[in-house]
Amino acid sequence: MGLLFALIGALWGLFLVKGGDLPFLLVLLLAGGLTFALAWTSKRLKPFLLGILIAAMVALIYRFLPVGDGPFRGVVIKTGENYFLLSGFSARYYVYSPDHPYQVGDFLTIEGYANELRMTSYESRFDFGAYLASYGVKAEISGPKVNEVLLFPLRIKARREAVFGSLSPASYSAVLAIFFNLKDYDSSLIASADELNLLFALSSSGFLYGGAVRLLSKPFASISKKAGRIGEIACASILLPFAIAKIGAIRVYLCLLLKGNKRFPDYLSRLSFVGLLLLAIDFHFAYQSGYLLGFLISFLFCLSRPYFHSFSSKGRKWGGKLLLFSLTIPSGIYFAAGGFHLFSPLYVSLISPLVLVIYLLSLFSFFLFPLAGAIEVSSGALEWLLTQLNKVNPTIALPPISSAGILLYYLILIICFIFLEFGLKHKSVVIATSSLVVYLLSLLPIQGYLFSSVSFINVGQGDSILLIHHGKAMLVDTGGFLSFDMAEEVLLPYFRKRRLYSLEALALTHADFDHSGAKESLLASFPVKQVLDSRSDFPFYLDDLRIDNLNDYGIAGENESSLVLSFSLGGDDYLLMGDATSEIEERIIADYPNLECDILKVGHHGSDTSSSKRFLLALKPEVAVISVGAGNSYGHPDEAVIRRLEGVGAKIRRTDSEGTIVFRYFAV
Repeated sequence: MGLLFALIGALWGLFLVKGGDLPFLLVLLLAGGLTFALAWTSKRLKPFLLGILIAAMVALIYRFLPVGDGPFRGVVIKTGENYFLLSGFSARYYVYSPDHPYQVGDFLTIEGYANELRMTSYESRFDFGAYLASYGVKAEISGPKVNEVLLFPLRIKARREAVFGSLSPASYSAVLAIFFNLKDYDSSLIASADELNLLFALSSSGFLYGGAVRLLSKPFASISKKAGRIGEIACASILLPFAIAKIGAIRVYLCLLLKGNKRFPDYLSRLSFVGLLLLAIDFHFAYQSGYLLGFLISFLFCLSRPYFHSFSSKGRKWGGKLLLFSLTIPSGIYFAAGGFHLFSPLYVSLISPLVLVIYLLSLFSFFLFPLAGAIEVSSGALEWLLTQLNKVNPTIALPPISSAGILLYYLILIICFIFLEFGLKHKSVVIATSSLVVYLLSLLPIQGYLFSSVSFINVGQGDSILLIHHGKAMLVDTGGFLSFDMAEEVLLPYFRKRRLYSLEALALTHADFDHSGAKESLLASFPVKQVLDSRSDFPFYLDDLRIDNLNDYGIAGENESSLVLSFSLGGDDYLLMGDATSEIEERIIADYPNLECDILKVGHHGSDTSSSKRFLLALKPEVAVISVGAGNSYGHPDEAVIRRLEGVGAKIRRTDSEGTIVFRYFAV
């Protein structure tokens, strides 16, 4: 048990150093307090505190190590089709390199320049920048020139193309996902799995890896126990290079090697030691979902064994499936941006045999000779099955779950199991039921009546602003992007997060795509009572909140005709400039000499065509919000605009660095 408390302490210390928002830190402190109490009563306080101290010190030291200057030397620790991650002595780097030949384990020297890592993110969508940060990436190497120092002997990518390159697109994408852990999101098969939120099941995961090892080693076990053990290790070693990018596979492999070691007599001690060993190798594993979810599921299955022992074999089987489903609920909701797929456990069970078959066929083809026909048949069957399952895909649209919510969910589950361990079944049921009731109550639109708010939604390079007052809501602009549906993937999940189920109005400042591109999709999928897109629609009242348009000049041109909305909320005066130009600004300050502005939505994303010096000096805003995408091709915001804003003492806030920016007020 000492190893378990040391592992929990290490994880607690690492997340404390990483930090987070206030709700997450509060739940983290609660989890730490409960673990401290358990460690104290079980006389395991020393390993718990030692784990915290060592892990926190390591994380702090890494945080302050310099990024360094080129040339950059290190080993490749992660690859994608158009990038790889290089781990050096003091830092890790992201290297954009389309169709590169490198793989995990290659040692490289790269000449180039280290720049700040800036990736465009969107509200509620997968955040690639945060994903890279979970691997400890500190900078991006630009202008890279790669010198190969020592390459991993087995060139998996070259062999992959030679063996599987002639397969049909669907079959090739299936092999890529299941055997090589790479996703081709343009593939119809991957798209079908994504619709069902089953992409995790089409990955070279620890569960798939472990299942393949057990299946392949069965013939050896029939000979003798010793032969079975040798066969198990041999099969696991052969499969490991193809699953090395998955922490779950490494976990399974290390636990297998320790099996039978007298120092670790039970699975819980082996699991705890492997968890600590992996953190010692790379503490960034703690921030990756594969590590956390894999270990958590394994630990909770260990805790549940005594409880399930009294069940029949059939009861244990279904109890295990129900537990696994319960443990994967938060991750399913998180990766589906709030979508809860009711039949997900059943669908995973249906596709798992085909996934395992494709995995084994790919393995045989890679090492011996190609079985292209069998792979085509199996992949075709998988694609057909996914297509049929998509016809019956009941999904409940829930608010996207936060990191604090995920942590709290698992904390409640662990507390329930602890009560079960001590024979307090009634209290466990009460806690679980009460938690479910509280969650269901949280889905009610109560917060909109308690708080008024203005949200500058992170839609990348574009504008979208949500006003909520006395339970009623209005959206100003929708943003827009050609590569995905901004309404479905950004706006609607954010509305659910705010417990918002209809809009009183959608106001469009002008027709530019980055302001109105998601209009049609939003109107088709969400209740909107009216659309405001002309000067004659104002003033507009959101309950008792008056919203005026100050650009009533009728000048031709999209930006020149952009609505400029003004309102006062919670004691702050707002001015939303849309893409209005300096010419419009001059007219506004001439016609409204006493205009006040506490919070300014900077015009045209910080372009130099707006936010003139005279305009800013007349307004002297306290806060300037710039809605902009990271690294956009327009060069927004312009440095001259930033200097002018700083010159009038405005606090600059940007969606590309902060994400969605929210101002809240108690409703009165």
